[in-house]
Amino acid sequence: MDEIDVVRDFAEVFPDEVPGLPPVREMEFIIDLVPGAGTVSVAPYRMAPAELVKLKGQLEDLLEKQLVRPSVSPWGAPVLLVKKKDGGSRLCVDYRQLNKLTIKNKYPLSRIDDLMDQLKGASVFSKIDLRSGYHQIRVKEGDILKTAFRTSYYQRFIEGFSKIVAPLTQLTRNEQPFIWTDACERSFEELKRRLTSSPVLVLPDFGEPFDVYCDASVSGYGPELILQTTEKVKMIQKRMKTAQSRQKSYADKRRKPLEFVEGEHEFLKVTPTSGVGRALRARKLTPRFVGPHQIIQRVGPVAYRLALPPSLSKLHDVFHVSQLRKYVHDPSHVVELDDV
Repeated sequence: MDEIDVVRDFAEVFPDEVPGLPPVREMEFIIDLVPGAGTVSVAPYRMAPAELVKLKGQLEDLLEKQLVRPSVSPWGAPVLLVKKKDGGSRLCVDYRQLNKLTIKNKYPLSRIDDLMDQLKGASVFSKIDLRSGYHQIRVKEGDILKTAFRTSYYQRFIEGFSKIVAPLTQLTRNEQPFIWTDACERSFEELKRRLTSSPVLVLPDFGEPFDVYCDASVSGYGPELILQTTEKVKMIQKRMKTAQSRQKSYADKRRKPLEFVEGEHEFLKVTPTSGVGRALRARKLTPRFVGPHQIIQRVGPVAYRLALPPSLSKLHDVFHVSQLRKYVHDPSHVVELDDV
């Protein structure tokens, strides 16, 4: 580009990057909505850790150039990264829901033969491609709030976020009166404290092993990932969704500690092979419990080695806790495999 005379003579017109907001011109970008249209607010999309790093870099660049600014607009659209031909990523905002509410501009297309007639006598032809064209025209001040977009950072980095914020979440439900209770105040203060103190969740190191821990709760559900390192165990992600009224049925009302003691006898869950063809056609196998069998060793945090009889000698003798069931001693309860 620098070798072109016109580019070299007017370098200020051809910058490598858009320096900031465009100047005020007669034309502004206006978003006209259909009558009766309400606000559009869409939750942000989830992104992979690598995408979050790229997103953070692009947002910081846009903020530095003052092309975007922090907002408390009731409007909000999600963002996503689109891969470019050169392998990079372009930040795009998904305005599809907003587009459904806008009044479409309709312009008549020019006739090709009329355009060709206007070229008569021309000797110089040019074409133009604006860099970062979306940022080359100002948005009308009253319509800026409609272009708001959102990305989620804080929710993923607070352990037990949804459980802490549950009293506040209840205030957002339909037909729920807005009453600021003591529980809401405690929730609000706890969130502020968590945002300004340690520990916080950190991004994962995918080169290290992970352990998955699951909780039992009547108000929420979700796993947490623990990253094992040579120095300490770091909590890297906790996905705790607030249980809505319809989701509380997900909880196992019979939940109990999944821990057994060496020397005790427990039942073992098996699936009989007889009638498997019929069961597969019904897409369901009915499990049975045999035993009891003595626990001779704990293997890891969630597995145990059992003393199996000769009839089960071909099975591996280590079982996950989900394959075991508590047993109350009673000699009449012995169930052999042949009886199943």
